[in-house]
Amino acid sequence: LCLWNRRLIPSLERKWVPEPGYYRIDTLNEPIIEFTPSFTATWCGKPSLGQGRLFGNFEPYLGKPVDFGGWYGSLVRWIRQHYRKNRATTGGYIGPAAYELYEQGGYLLPNFLPPKTKEWLAEIAGQHKQSMTVSRSRNSAKARS
Repeated sequence: LCLWNRRLIPSLERKWVPEPGYYRIDTLNEPIIEFTPSFTATWCGKPSLGQGRLFGNFEPYLGKPVDFGGWYGSLVRWIRQHYRKNRATTGGYIGPAAYELYEQGGYLLPNFLPPKTKEWLAEIAGQHKQSMTVSRSRNSAKARS
């Protein structure tokens, strides 16, 4: 999904690519932000959510308007103000529904479905060790009082 600011590009043009025959938007040279939404999955038998992203090309040699970086920054600030920082090592921010899924034992995945290697199994399973430790210590504290 592509996002554009009409103050930066009044109208968006798709360009025809003859081989293999499709239209595309020039996200490299135009001040356009690519939005990839999160995705739901089941990983190791548990409900999971794959990470989405906002992406833009900001290299100076592309000659994009200065306001493009400011617009992108305003979107990033909005996300940081309204969402929680992801505690998983995949980083980023998570919205209320994603956090609820996580709190109920679901996994937060990177922006792809990871292979079930020993490294990924340890990485993803480790997401709930910290919250389990916190829950146990709270229960122990309650039992002591």
